[in-house]
Amino acid sequence: MLHRAAIAALRVMFLVTLVTLVCCSKERPLQSPPTKYLLYVGMGGRSPLFTSYVLVADCATDSVIDSLGSAGYYNHQLMLVRTSPDGRYLFLGFSTGGARIWDIASHAEIRNLGIFALRPIFVPKARSLVVFQPDSSHIYSIPDFTLVGKLPEVVGSGSLIPGTTRIVTIRQRSSSPPDVDFLTYDVVARSFVDSLRLQAADLGPDLYLFHWVYASELQRLYAICTDSIGTCLIGYDLRARRLLFRSPAAEFSGRPWLNATCDQVWVTYGTTSFGGPWPSYVSIYDGQSGAELERITPSRNLPGWGFAPGGVAFHPAGNKVYIQGATEDGQTQPVIAITTPGSEVQKVLFGDHAHLPVDIALGIDPRP
Repeated sequence: MLHRAAIAALRVMFLVTLVTLVCCSKERPLQSPPTKYLLYVGMGGRSPLFTSYVLVADCATDSVIDSLGSAGYYNHQLMLVRTSPDGRYLFLGFSTGGARIWDIASHAEIRNLGIFALRPIFVPKARSLVVFQPDSSHIYSIPDFTLVGKLPEVVGSGSLIPGTTRIVTIRQRSSSPPDVDFLTYDVVARSFVDSLRLQAADLGPDLYLFHWVYASELQRLYAICTDSIGTCLIGYDLRARRLLFRSPAAEFSGRPWLNATCDQVWVTYGTTSFGGPWPSYVSIYDGQSGAELERITPSRNLPGWGFAPGGVAFHPAGNKVYIQGATEDGQTQPVIAITTPGSEVQKVLFGDHAHLPVDIALGIDPRP
């Protein structure tokens, strides 16, 4: 009996060991690594060199890890840097024309579009790139970036309605006082969809839209405007067709930038002339009421530094914002990082004595 009991116990131990080995041998589900982001800093050469290239920085460490076109684009002044939503492509726009597309992972220039670009928009659902020009807008296919069509009436700039193949743009009419048409186009059909006219009486007398941004989720339009009195920031509810607010703005005003993560509108105030008064700061406005929530000045811990009315890049995690900066003498233009919340201002120096940052863009790291 004892012998049988010992054999039974051994069998139980064997089964327990076998089950343990089987359970431990099963692969645990792989967790997706956190998304990494890269900051692309377009570097433009000082006159008379006009050489340009792009520095690539790791947003986790704010350190330069790579460069594109490091040999330089000679006699081409870089003005515009944009990334595709998937982080694969980089769009470079030059003041001399000849916009270019780069494949980031392979470090290869894919195509010279040969046009002067005001602003590009990647439309993932249409596998297309829309490039705005002064007289029309070109549509290019992705990934070969060949010209497949045009939107003749869409000029200047526009915004993508996320998750769709539609873009929106505005057209200020020549009437007095001026009305504003809010227009929607479909990139796949290459046709006009609908329009909404914003009456001058609702916006304000003699109000001209200067820079604008569209908050698609909220159906709101924010714009820096000028009138006979000065400059202001407006917020307009497109769904309810009513003006949300009209807030005074400084004389020197840059483009409004929407921080969609917290329904805020950021506006950089700075002057393009150096020396003399230095009205340089960033105002953060509430997207609903237009109330100024905070005013950030770099001088509190970066004396002699200011914000330039250039590019702004919001980190998707919502904890950092990159803004172009400048010194009073104009000899250095760093990228200034603002950590949020708390609005701690810190300078992140990029470049060399012969080049200055001219635009910035933030994108997903496409590298394996």
